[in-house]
Amino acid sequence: MRHSGVVAPMIALVSMLLPWSSARSADWDHDANIDAAVLELLTTYRQGGMAVLERRVEDCYRLVDDAGDADERLRRFEFCAGMDLAAVRLDRRDAPDAAPAPGRYFGMEALMARVGRLFTFLQDPNVGNQVIRAWSLAAAEALARHAD
Repeated sequence: MRHSGVVAPMIALVSMLLPWSSARSADWDHDANIDAAVLELLTTYRQGGMAVLERRVEDCYRLVDDAGDADERLRRFEFCAGMDLAAVRLDRRDAPDAAPAPGRYFGMEALMARVGRLFTFLQDPNVGNQVIRAWSLAAAEALARHAD
């Protein structure tokens, strides 16, 4: 089931709340961006497993600040978050009985610290929570479409 109307309206709302919203804010296909992130994640996963995914997700976030203007940084951040949210699901699938140990890279606490960087782009944290939920749904749906 594709939600394809969830992410775009949420980001449109976000763009109204961004301090730089007079720019072309959030002017891209959000579902396609997250879908591309999940496809890249799955390719990396198939080549090297979860250990390689940690490095790939970390590298993705590290490159956000080099991505150009604020719009491009947010687009890149959305890509990384989509990848990260899908990786957490893969990690849970591969190790369903693993204890949610603090400090675990794909654990919930670490995930929220990484994805929570969205709030540096926003003025309203409530909207950020809604966007993260929409990204999570989009990543889960892309993973379901593309995973083995």
